[in-house]
Amino acid sequence: MNENKGVPANDVLRSYLASATPQMNEEAVIQGEHWRIGILSEALVRVEWSESGLFEDHATQIVMNRSFGRTPKFHVTHNSDNLVVIETPALTLSYNKKPFSSEGLSVAAKRSTSHYRIWHYGDGDHNGNLGGTARTLDQCDGATTLDKGVASRHGWAVIDDSRSNVWRDMPTIPDGPSQGKANPYGVWLTPRSHQETDIYIFAHGNEYASAVQDLYRLTGPQPLLPRWALGNWWSRYYRYSQSEYEQLMRGFREENLPFSVAVLDMDWHLVDIPAQYGHGWTGYTWNKELFPDPPAFLKSLHDMGMHVTLNDHPRDGYRSFEDGYAEAAQAMGIDPDSGATVNFDIADPLFLRTSMHMHHRLEKQGVDFWWIDWQQGSLSREPGLDPLWMLDHAHYCDSGRDGHWPLTFSRYAGVGSHRYPVGFSGDTVISWDSLKFQPYFTATASNVGYGWWSHDIGGHMLGTRDDELEARWFWLGAFSPINRLHSSASDFLTKDPRSFAEPARSSMSAALRFRQRMLPYLYSMNWRAHEAGLPVVEPLYWVHSDPESYAFHDEFYFGTQLLVAPIVDPADEFTGMGSAQVWLPAASDNAPVMSGEMLREADSKGAIIPKDAAGDTSHSDASTTTEACAPHLWFDIFTGRAYEAPQARHLRVFRPLNQIPVFARSGAVLPLLPDTAQALQAGTSNPRALEVLLIPGASGSFEIVEDDGIYQPDSSQIHTARTRLTWNWQAGTFHISAPQFSSQQQAGILPDSRNWSVCVRGVARPDNLEQIRAYATNASGQRSEVAAHASYDERTLSLLVSCEAVASSAELDVDLPGLKIATNPLVSDAFDVLNRAKINTLTKDLAMTEISRFSVGALASFAALERDNTREQVAGEPPIWKSHMPSTVIAALAEVLTRS
Repeated sequence: MNENKGVPANDVLRSYLASATPQMNEEAVIQGEHWRIGILSEALVRVEWSESGLFEDHATQIVMNRSFGRTPKFHVTHNSDNLVVIETPALTLSYNKKPFSSEGLSVAAKRSTSHYRIWHYGDGDHNGNLGGTARTLDQCDGATTLDKGVASRHGWAVIDDSRSNVWRDMPTIPDGPSQGKANPYGVWLTPRSHQETDIYIFAHGNEYASAVQDLYRLTGPQPLLPRWALGNWWSRYYRYSQSEYEQLMRGFREENLPFSVAVLDMDWHLVDIPAQYGHGWTGYTWNKELFPDPPAFLKSLHDMGMHVTLNDHPRDGYRSFEDGYAEAAQAMGIDPDSGATVNFDIADPLFLRTSMHMHHRLEKQGVDFWWIDWQQGSLSREPGLDPLWMLDHAHYCDSGRDGHWPLTFSRYAGVGSHRYPVGFSGDTVISWDSLKFQPYFTATASNVGYGWWSHDIGGHMLGTRDDELEARWFWLGAFSPINRLHSSASDFLTKDPRSFAEPARSSMSAALRFRQRMLPYLYSMNWRAHEAGLPVVEPLYWVHSDPESYAFHDEFYFGTQLLVAPIVDPADEFTGMGSAQVWLPAASDNAPVMSGEMLREADSKGAIIPKDAAGDTSHSDASTTTEACAPHLWFDIFTGRAYEAPQARHLRVFRPLNQIPVFARSGAVLPLLPDTAQALQAGTSNPRALEVLLIPGASGSFEIVEDDGIYQPDSSQIHTARTRLTWNWQAGTFHISAPQFSSQQQAGILPDSRNWSVCVRGVARPDNLEQIRAYATNASGQRSEVAAHASYDERTLSLLVSCEAVASSAELDVDLPGLKIATNPLVSDAFDVLNRAKINTLTKDLAMTEISRFSVGALASFAALERDNTREQVAGEPPIWKSHMPSTVIAALAEVLTRS
């Protein structure tokens, strides 16, 4: 049995540091008496100046690793004019060996084409930097200012680590209330013992993903999230009772609304406290009037497949009315009878240990992780120690003790905070402006490696009720790193879909279900983020060099297979649909790791570099091939409609309230849960049934990664099963490999058998469904035919093939002969646009006639449909024969008529 006994509570901080390599590779260091230069990679250098001649080799708040396991290629020249020049394939560094100055220290980014590709000491890159993220979106109504990231159109970016505190052995607490007492952790973060300039220059040019991968190598990789964290989160600032909350969760299950995380805001604890204690934001004692039996309550949620987090505002410490106060007071050397408050002091290791013990009491009752809701600024008693940073670090480390899968939920505390998922972005205003900013905010955070933001989906507070806004926000949530619904303490604010009118109710419910369906894909992307150093959400400019890729802030890649363009503006009054401005890259452009496969040969630290995988064509029994490849196509994954993009194109797309524009290129392979109540209510464990969505026109592959759910600090020791899905369009075959296990320990990872469904989206109805065959090959090489049930859906242009009870250890081959890409149903789709449009019926009739006659050529005639009166007016009769074609209706028809 795979077992992780975990790290003891007192060792969590030291254990976290055990894997760090803070000293630079001596073979890649050039230094003088007061200066030192380290070549960390071909595109990343560290430069230090120290008047004392002392240099920092400890891990800091930001930096964990300064040796990446291999010596980069570089060449050093010492010129006669006392100039040192360092050349790597990516950069040229010039330095005059004097105190750093703009004239004496520069780095040229060779892989940049910018006129400003040379960094001089002191340059701030205010114009070229593409942004990072922000500490919080609290009270934001739309955009806010972002910190810088490591991606820049100038080709270089800088991280200044000069002021970061450093990790040191500290057996005894040196100052403060606990001075002289033993440090329970043995290590602590302290100010530097000397002053120096300590900066890192990223000179990756326009290779932005590579810059972020180097950032992960420097600061530590993105951790793996537990599978259940990728489902839907229910959160509401509301005074629930135990019975109300349990009834609410049961009601969600009855309505097939899947949730995997229950977030309890502050009313779980006592808030109405005597005035002598101050306000009730901080609390660690259950409100027994609302939750009379907390262990039973938490167990009931666990029995429904949910994990639980409680809100914690830690600022006011531990007051004498709290359960466990006496124990906390004694631990801090306070007489419990005095009633004196155990004050919050994050700079005191003994206080931190005491605080963790208080949390452990509640965890023993069934609390799974903590929502750390720190809002009191960045100052503490220790210079340079931001309370938020230390809370994030300590809670994440502590949550992984004793074999638990580590997770915390808190605000961003600066570069390196990606090590402490999940990020809480704060209390946003409910508005279209807030919705519009979130896709950009989430994608841009990837420029600083912060890949697991959790937003208040639907907005948190204020605003005006708008069912359309909520439905659009739910669909963005479905394609966000974390999907957590939330709202403030008002009886008028809730995110329960059942409280909304149709069609918003159905749309919101569908978004939650589709999020749950994506769990197999999302969890594989979770492993990719950890292993390959590529966040699940990526900006377009990470992938494409086209200047237009920078202009579409609302659009992003979601994992390796999907391009998402959420609708973030209200619907047009004439079409009745929302729209998005979409940039479709040339579909044949290379995109990073589109196969979903990762190299698993890492350097000693940091991210693993990805590779693309060639399609496997060795399993076909089909005698009839499909039509030729059409790699220039994108497909809407929900409707099956094809969009030609032999070159990048810009278009406006329209969708009703129950749809979001999500595209996949030819050859995409997307693993999903089936859209059945049984599959969606099975929780977040590895499923017994899987559906694979295949996109026609080219071949592709994907690797599903699953594990036994038992965390190991060294992820290579987690017992995994990797299943390769290979789609060969030209041969007309789909192959599911036998799972490849990471060890001999295979029990508990996969079910004994699985039901597999294959959905080929965007294809014409096959001539003969009976020609479709499926074959299973067991571990002994014996091959046998499996019953394959085939059907076709005209609405989504989809072929569906299902095979039941296939042994999980077997290979499965599905032969799909004679497939052809469907012709977009131009006339019927145009009819749907006109039928929905709020315009004159006469205009609809005239437009439909033109479309039926001229197809795409009808666009030229729509302007002629503007008329006041099409026949002579009868005396005394009002002019009823009018026609008007609004520009938005023309735009919606143009999308339909010019897709391909």
